[in-house]
Amino acid sequence: MTRAAKIPANPIAFIKERIRRRRVLWTYHVNMRLEGRFILRASILEAVESYELVESYPDDKYLPSYLMLARHGQERFHVFVCGGY
Repeated sequence: MTRAAKIPANPIAFIKERIRRRRVLWTYHVNMRLEGRFILRASILEAVESYELVESYPDDKYLPSYLMLARHGQERFHVFVCGGY
C-alpha cells in the first residue's frame, strides 16, 4: 500500500465518522494533556459537529495528521488527530 492510499479523500468526514462511532485511541500523552488543560473527553466527542480543519499534515511521521478547531458550549479548543485508512 502506498502512503497516498492511507490519506482519506475527505479527512473531515473520515474524522467525524470515526469519532461518532467512538473509534478513537486515546494515548497516554493525550490523556495527560487533557487533564492538564481541564478538557473532558466528552467535550471532544460531543463537539464533533463543530470540527473545522485548521491545518493538514499529510506527510507526518507515521500517518497523516490534522489539526482541528472544535467548539463545545463556551469552550474552544484544538484537537490534533493522527490517522488514516
